[in-house]
Amino acid sequence: MSENYVSTEARIQDACLKLSHLEKPNIAQIACKFGVPEHHLQVRASGWQSRLQRPVANKQLSEAKKLAVYLYLKRLDSIGTSVRLPMVTSCTNAILKCNHELGSPISSNNPPPTIGPTLTPCFLE
Repeated sequence: MSENYVSTEARIQDACLKLSHLEKPNIAQIACKFGVPEHHLQVRASGWQSRLQRPVANKQLSEAKKLAVYLYLKRLDSIGTSVRLPMVTSCTNAILKCNHELGSPISSNNPPPTIGPTLTPCFLE
């Protein structure tokens, strides 16, 4: 995150604290006083999280899923099987598919997430 975003975020936090102490807050006036965008202050005052607090949107593999892939690779290594990139990709996609089946039904409108070949090499480092 840029230094500017972090400083703006700190000012928004201060403004939200000030808003919480007021009986009838004027968001536009407080935003001007703290030098923050009015819309940002309005959504944060209504309960939305900042980008720093929200979970990453495009992260498909949680730490538990990554651990499952690493354990699979370790098991393959312990039995003497050399690991190839397609094996890692199919293992990861199978984990994502299983997790998707638990959460919601698979249909043509709701396919399970997959990873591409660009993410696979990071497991072999």
